[in-house]
Amino acid sequence: MIGISPERVPLLVIKDVETVRKEARFVFDICSPRLEIFPNPSGRLGVIAVVGPSEFGGRTYRETDLCEVGIGVSRPYHRSGKPMQLLQLGEKTEIPRRRKWFTLSKAQYLAVAPALFELLQRLTIEKVFSWKHGFFSDDPYLVRTERNYWSRHQRKFFHLVTWKPQPSGVRFSVSKKDKLLLSDIYWVEFDSPMAKRRLSGLAKYIDLLASPYKKGFQRRFSTLKGVAEAEISLTWLRRRAPYLLPEILRFIPKGEKNPFWSCYAELLNYKGETDERELANSALANSEDRLNGVLLRVTTGLDTKRDYIVFEVSPLSARDF
Repeated sequence: MIGISPERVPLLVIKDVETVRKEARFVFDICSPRLEIFPNPSGRLGVIAVVGPSEFGGRTYRETDLCEVGIGVSRPYHRSGKPMQLLQLGEKTEIPRRRKWFTLSKAQYLAVAPALFELLQRLTIEKVFSWKHGFFSDDPYLVRTERNYWSRHQRKFFHLVTWKPQPSGVRFSVSKKDKLLLSDIYWVEFDSPMAKRRLSGLAKYIDLLASPYKKGFQRRFSTLKGVAEAEISLTWLRRRAPYLLPEILRFIPKGEKNPFWSCYAELLNYKGETDERELANSALANSEDRLNGVLLRVTTGLDTKRDYIVFEVSPLSARDF
């Protein structure tokens, strides 16, 4: 609140609430005991806003902008513009930033989360269904997919590029300050069947490359034939989600009893629990019931200077992949 007079704070709080009530695509109102959801098709602000009571600076407010979830390219609490030709008479060109002074309490989050994730899933299905090459059509998106595998028979490493249908979804964003929501998002990503399948496959693949050396092992692990191939197979993960690398250790055959366990830990840059794993571990109880089977992956994470993360929700049919 540098440069803001304490006397102005109540007025700014009211202004932020008025802005999201008028312009947000959806408003979750928890000012009364019962949750109410107000859609606003004409809203210029591509966010889902949660309005409810909170405290700040020793003062209690009946209405505050508790949380925002950006839809598509919109970002929570960021300013938003509108093309001049679409402006109505007397309407301002730009919607100003809101202030992230408030967060959801545990009770408020538990009341909002099921309906919020249900809405994210519905928006995803509606959007993907409208795509010309959507997930529900006979002509789904084909995504360039790299495959690395080791042939035991030929004693050779293969690197292939194929085009396969992949679960494409819709992107949303959330402030890094909304820890309860972040915890559930990362809990879903770590628990995702797609992520587990990929990480398990990488664990078995890396262990297979090292298996010929487990008896009479005397050389440095990094000099072994096959380690370079293992590094190649991890390139995509290192670039997109390095915090998932240590998760591969959870799927290594025989766990810590594996003779190469410490070598694998070094290869995967394991230095204890990542911030993302700690967030997932701190998720409130009964996440599975609360999130109703939603599938997602984080695309812009905690490791950037942005004040938000971006995650992609997949349509329900992605469960088949």
